[in-house]
Amino acid sequence: MTTPTAITPLQLGQAQPTDANVLLVYTVPALTQTAVQTIDICNTGSSARLIRVFFVPSGGAAGVTNAIMYDMSLAGNSTLTWTGPQYLGPAAFISVQVDGANAVTFTISGLELAA
Repeated sequence: MTTPTAITPLQLGQAQPTDANVLLVYTVPALTQTAVQTIDICNTGSSARLIRVFFVPSGGAAGVTNAIMYDMSLAGNSTLTWTGPQYLGPAAFISVQVDGANAVTFTISGLELAA
């Protein structure tokens, strides 16, 4: 990694999947690397949900080879916090999935490191 010329802390994305499809949350901009620092996952429903989080390299697709959480059960009315850091290169992306609708919110924070 080259020395960054700008470091920008930000919320990389926030999403609440509305069905069981994989949802794109964030894509790393060109000429940038991203340090993912935290993922907060909040289940506001009363039922447990299975969650998946994927850190996908450029040109890839979300799947078992790039999952950082896979079919992890999150109890109803609870929150899970994942802490990094994990580094993603240009055009890599973060996707999420949940087995139910409208109950789980993913909030992802980190740093963009521009070259």
